[in-house]
Amino acid sequence: MTSDGRQELIDAFLGGLTVSPSQRALLVTVSYSSTDPEFAAKAAVLPQQLPRTADDLRAVRSPVLILLGDRDFVRVDHAARMQELLPDARLAVLPNTTHMGLTERADLVLPLVEEFLGRAVSR
Repeated sequence: MTSDGRQELIDAFLGGLTVSPSQRALLVTVSYSSTDPEFAAKAAVLPQQLPRTADDLRAVRSPVLILLGDRDFVRVDHAARMQELLPDARLAVLPNTTHMGLTERADLVLPLVEEFLGRAVSR
């Protein structure tokens, strides 16, 4: 347990779902980074740094995981086009899921992210 209550929040988020230690560590890391002032400052300027054109997407050299729901406001055909343009992209479309519903699908999202991160790190 953490003294700041993050474990309890993560347990509530998971809703009794059993996850591996590495999945739990990922959730803890994300929960801390999202409240870190340095992370927040970097995230605030990110929209201005995002690729804007097809050529910008082709120039991205980092592995990318595009994750959306089939009921997302981001259209699946648009996400598929992004995947085509990005040199090293994977696309995952969760069934019966909205954009915000992704946060309620830890049972599907965590294994996808864990596998993607493992693949990206082993490169």
